[in-house]
Amino acid sequence: MSKNYLNIMQLIGSVLVFAGAVFQLFDFDYAISKYIFSLGALSLIVVYFTQNYQAKNEDKRTQRQYRLMIFASLFLGVSAFLMFKNDERWVVLVLVYALISVFLSFRGKKRE
Repeated sequence: MSKNYLNIMQLIGSVLVFAGAVFQLFDFDYAISKYIFSLGALSLIVVYFTQNYQAKNEDKRTQRQYRLMIFASLFLGVSAFLMFKNDERWVVLVLVYALISVFLSFRGKKRE
């Protein structure tokens, strides 16, 4: 997959995760919010696995960051499962994902 396609897919997945979480949190449409969130989480998991696969020739630091993002995106998958089980602990996992994402965004490649 091209990098541009992955960036678009990541953006769409992030918007879907955010929209699904907001809908679930405020009980707008309880049934559809779980599916919106799950679709976004699945797309982010696919994006991060693909980026990790494509980063075989990158340096070790970049590969480690991609592996951490895979681990963080799996939190979104588990939180989607918890949404379907009507467990409120999904919020904690989404917050952990957000914290890891913010941390890793500051640890990106240094531009010269």
